[in-house]
Amino acid sequence: MKLLTFARAFTSSSPRTMLERLESPIKIAERSAVEKTFLSILYSGIISKPPPTPEIERMGTPAILITVYIYTLDTLADWEPGYAIAELNSKRFFKKDAPNISVKTVGISKEPVKTMGGLTIIPDCVISDIAVNEESVLLLPGANTWGEPIHGAIIDKASNLLSAGGTVCAICGATAALANVGLLDQRLHASNGMGYLEMVSPRYKGRQYYVDKPSVADQNLITASSTGALLWAKQIIERLEVFQTDTLEAWYNYFSSGKEQHFFALMQTLPANK
Repeated sequence: MKLLTFARAFTSSSPRTMLERLESPIKIAERSAVEKTFLSILYSGIISKPPPTPEIERMGTPAILITVYIYTLDTLADWEPGYAIAELNSKRFFKKDAPNISVKTVGISKEPVKTMGGLTIIPDCVISDIAVNEESVLLLPGANTWGEPIHGAIIDKASNLLSAGGTVCAICGATAALANVGLLDQRLHASNGMGYLEMVSPRYKGRQYYVDKPSVADQNLITASSTGALLWAKQIIERLEVFQTDTLEAWYNYFSSGKEQHFFALMQTLPANK
């Protein structure tokens, strides 16, 4: 409750007072535990990681346990993986004992790709670098170019990952690519509509497993429609067990509604406030 009380007092201050508090040269060690917690979750807009401090740097970096690969291709729909990769990379809401996560971009080559929003991405690695094991997660965002044969290599990798117990998460057009090689024929799945899959994926035979929801999780396969990015992210985070259950629910409630009470509920779930 101390964090909530401080948050309400801070956010009700005048803009000048808030700015002076944020830019104050007060040393971190001289701030109260409550103030340090709140300011650390305020730094990048709603909530994000605080700037590095010697105190944090001395803690070191835990060994990498799970690698999340996001496939980057021309015309990638920027907004679709946004919720998921922002949380997995920033770790701002992770529980204390969460497995460590590394987020990497992967491409057909290391040549730059251009997203639908006009951003240029240079992949960190190539498809052959993806480790095929239970600790690998592959995110396949939507794009206008999924019908091109060149993407067959990443779909083959997705099939291998599913067989090895890794996690594959596809949204929008990427679901059609999975459907066309039979990867949705025996698994519960979502997409942009069953008619959409039947139209763009001639070899699709999974009609009986189609679920008319924004996003569907079936063990290590998570699929979503173009409108399901938030629920898709929630199911990915849940699969990786990096948030506390109450944190995940408050996070989803806040971002799906925008209501203030869910923001404060979210802050109350953070490990520093327990």
